[in-house]
Formats: sequence, structure tokens, C-alpha cells
Amino acid sequence: MDENITIWESGLDWTVPKNKEGDYRGRSSSEAAKGNEKVHVVGLTIDHDDICGEDAELFVDDKKVGKITSPCYSHRMKASISLAQVDHGYEAIGTKVDVKGDGMDTTAVVTEIAFYDPTKQRLRG
Repeated sequence: MDENITIWESGLDWTVPKNKEGDYRGRSSSEAAKGNEKVHVVGLTIDHDDICGEDAELFVDDKKVGKITSPCYSHRMKASISLAQVDHGYEAIGTKVDVKGDGMDTTAVVTEIAFYDPTKQRLRG
């Protein structure tokens, strides 16, 4: 995330007060950006046993649609996972993308960002 990504694009919109009256720092710019998302932060489960390189590119039908931003290997899930930025229209859970970069050529699937136990069933026993 950088200064070019809005709070809505980053998935941090839960931090914006919904019922706060009056003005606050950043209110007008955040409200103006709402609904104009160009990219989305998503989770990816990657079909590879190794960690993808940061900034590996994502493609759908040979069209570049995003990039890997925070790759890692989950020992608990025994899977390569990552946060990624994808263009608007490619953020739906289940979307398949091709991953290319850093000598890697594989596929991945858009998933919930809560990679492990997203419904908290393990917590509830």
C-alpha cells in the first residue's frame, strides 16, 4: 500500500467512521474516492511449493491484472499464499490468475484474506 491506494482499495474501509458527525481530517477525500476503486487487495493461494517473488505479475488471458505484494509460505496450511493488488473486476473469490515473475510460472486462486479458518470454527471448537 502506498499514497496512490485509497482506503477503499486497501480494504481498510472499516477504519472510516460511518456515523461521525462533523468534519474530520481526510473526510472529503475519502468520501470522494469511495466507489471509484481501481484496484483491490485480495488474498491468493498459489499453486506452487515455493514463495513467489514480491512484485510477480498476475495475468488473466494474457492480460496483466495485478501484482503480488506480500508473499509467504504458510506452514500451517502447507501452501504458498500472498496478498496481492488486482484490477477492479478481478477481486471475486475463486478468480483464477496466472502468476509470472522471478523465474516462476504458475497459477493462483483469489481467496479470503483470512486464509486460515476464516469462519473461526477452530476458535469455537
